[in-house]
Amino acid sequence: MQLIWSRRAVADLQTIRAYIAKDNFKAATDVAEHIMSASDALIEYPNMGRVGRIYNTREWVVSELPYILVYKATSTTIHILHVIHTSRNWPM
Repeated sequence: MQLIWSRRAVADLQTIRAYIAKDNFKAATDVAEHIMSASDALIEYPNMGRVGRIYNTREWVVSELPYILVYKATSTTIHILHVIHTSRNWPM
């Protein structure tokens, strides 16, 4: 199983990290690493996320953090589409 991050998801992660780094660089790094680790778990269990709010997607709530990984799973790949803060009104 291959894990692929969309440009949008990478940009989301960079934005999250930059926002947190304004106050605490180490915390920003830790959060980014935790989100990446959560995405790695999808390789083993691609259907562990709930059915997504957008057709043909799934959503995995990152444990201990207020973020959701929005992804599509196929028989060979996991496509991470977005990283969204749980407080956001999504989809818009």
